[in-house]
Parts: sequence; C-alpha cells; structure tokens
Amino acid sequence: MLVRRDLAELGQAADQVCQWLEAEVDEDSLSCIELAFVEALTNSILHGPLDTGTSIAVFVEILDTQIVVEIEDGSPPMPTLFDNAGAHRLEFDIKDIENLSESGRGLSLIAISMDEVTFRVIEDRVRLRMVRYRR
Repeated sequence: MLVRRDLAELGQAADQVCQWLEAEVDEDSLSCIELAFVEALTNSILHGPLDTGTSIAVFVEILDTQIVVEIEDGSPPMPTLFDNAGAHRLEFDIKDIENLSESGRGLSLIAISMDEVTFRVIEDRVRLRMVRYRR
C-alpha cells in the first residue's frame, strides 16, 4: 500500500491495515499493531523526507508465528533511533501535568507495543520493521 505524506491519510491507512489483520490476530494484538503503525506512520509523515510528492510504502506480512508491518519512507538508516525507547519514557510526574510534553513518546509506544522493532535494507531502501508475535 502507498500512503501520501499527509496526516489526513493516516486514518484510512490504519483502517486498511486493521481490516487486513482483524481475522488474523486477537483484539489485544490488533490494538498494539494499530498503535505502533499509527505512531510510525505519523513519524514518517512529520519527520521523513521533506519531498511531499513521494509516497510512503507500507508492507504487511501475515506469517504462521508473526505479523510483520514495514514502513519505507526514503529516510536514511537510523540504527540507534530506538536505543532509548521504552516504558521508562512514558513516565511523568502527575503533579506537573502542565509541563508534560505533547511529543516524544511515539518511539516508546512503538517499542512496547511490538515484539521486535528494527530497520532493514531492501534494494538500497530502508524499512522500519515492526513484528508482533501471534499469541
């Protein structure tokens, strides 16, 4: 599937991925995959290459033991991007809500929602690869 670099495309792309997967995984896994996909696609739209004319490629693979979702947006490899991601980045001081940042948690949401998050190169193109094991 190809997605235009436009936040207005996000909902339709997420709906399509969920339709492909709803009969393949349980509700919890589907919610986790959808969350990770939306966060990753949002990051690609907002922080990917500035050329708005290029589309973002989305690949979904349904295997016996896992679901693989990949996003290819033309960004250079970023092997350390997820190094500091995790549940600890989602913690905040409940007494200091007014200073809570509106951003900065997406990578951590992706990391804790999926079982594997890596980058891989296919034909000189970099893809964010997100894997959720079938339970």
